[in-house]
Amino acid sequence: MCAIVDLEDKENGHIRKFKKHTPEQIVVRLEKASKLSEEGKTNAEICRELQISEATLSRWRREYGTMSRAAARELKTLRKENDRLKRLLAEAELKKLRTRISLKQNSKPRTPP
Repeated sequence: MCAIVDLEDKENGHIRKFKKHTPEQIVVRLEKASKLSEEGKTNAEICRELQISEATLSRWRREYGTMSRAAARELKTLRKENDRLKRLLAEAELKKLRTRISLKQNSKPRTPP
């Protein structure tokens, strides 16, 4: 299942929707595109059948071209883990910053009343 994400079009003020496919879904669609290509279909016909743009098909072929479904699953897992680690690092950096600020505030000389 692909996620549907809203993007706001700054110029027109409209909200556009696009589908975010998982790497696994992309590999499956690329396999289907290869079969259609072998049948003699053009890129335009393939894109129409897969309901994607030619630019998307080209980008997917460049990024996921020779990837297997198992590799796509592993890529998805690694991306999730990477996102989790980035969040942990960001939280640790914020905690360090708060501690530094707190220490600076506590070490300021106090003026007697």
